[in-house]
Amino acid sequence: MTEISSRIRAVFDTEPEITVEEIRAAARRRKRSFRVLGAGGGVVALAAASVAILLVVRGPAAHKVIVEPAIPPRAGMQEVGLNGIQVAVPAAWPVLGGNNTPICDGSWPANPTVYLGVQPEASISCAAQPNTPAPRQFNGVWLQPQTAATPGLSAYQLPSGQEVQETTPYSAGPGTNLLFHGVWVFVGQATSAAQAQSILASLAYHPNKPDTSASLSCATNPAYNQMPAPQRLTHQMIIEYGNITLDPPHPGDRASVPASIAWNGPQGSLEDLPTNTYQLFLARYSAKFPATVQPNGSTVPEEQSVLAWVLYATPLTSTNHTCGSPAVSAYDAHTGQRLSG
Repeated sequence: MTEISSRIRAVFDTEPEITVEEIRAAARRRKRSFRVLGAGGGVVALAAASVAILLVVRGPAAHKVIVEPAIPPRAGMQEVGLNGIQVAVPAAWPVLGGNNTPICDGSWPANPTVYLGVQPEASISCAAQPNTPAPRQFNGVWLQPQTAATPGLSAYQLPSGQEVQETTPYSAGPGTNLLFHGVWVFVGQATSAAQAQSILASLAYHPNKPDTSASLSCATNPAYNQMPAPQRLTHQMIIEYGNITLDPPHPGDRASVPASIAWNGPQGSLEDLPTNTYQLFLARYSAKFPATVQPNGSTVPEEQSVLAWVLYATPLTSTNHTCGSPAVSAYDAHTGQRLSG
């Protein structure tokens, strides 16, 4: 069956089962001619020049089907979608991955923007920023999949007839955040009222449509919160802008504490991020700092060739600087103390 090209609204009630004749009558009222492609086992398939519908009748409840002809995007508009959810927005709006949305109370871009997908670093810890101006509010629309159950949702019906869910009373304007077929649709607070209403009026579900390609998207690591298998470093690594050098352990080196000390202990600036990949090494750790200042003014690094468990994070996507956060955290493999380099 071809891709569904019209919007269908199904309402359950207690009337007898809907018949093919009733659907034909509804089609005639809307000046559409249909032909039956196949029927049986409670399944009726109908087709018209611009419409394809699969109707499944189950149990005593009837499906009343209202067929609304598809409206193609107006000139100067584009359709964007995620997981089957489609909205129409101005063609000039850029479409970016959800990883580009601001974190830590950052400002949204000045120009209206479409974001698709989650912000994988939403849980990152942020230091307080006193005396900072209020961040710029969002102008645009953000589609992201529902990743966890949300309590307190209520059903609402859009003016278009689409049924959605919200946690707050539906406003049909800027600031709307609704759930539709497992996708959150957030219309920014700074979006004009007319544009917000236009976006919501265009909301549709086409499960067979591919996701819109979003610029500057990040790859994600589904096992990011699982401790990587420990291994002995086999080659020298110079990281952290040359401040830290990791060398392979000596042949007789053996750790006195388990590798999990580096994974479970405080990790400083190292965050558990799905946009990172993680490696866990037993290595000889050397750092330029901290260092002791000598009477002659020279400095002597305090942590040199320390046998250590080293947790090293690198971004999965190296071509996009908004993805992941490279970092290192090291623990003395004999004492279990965190190294400060």
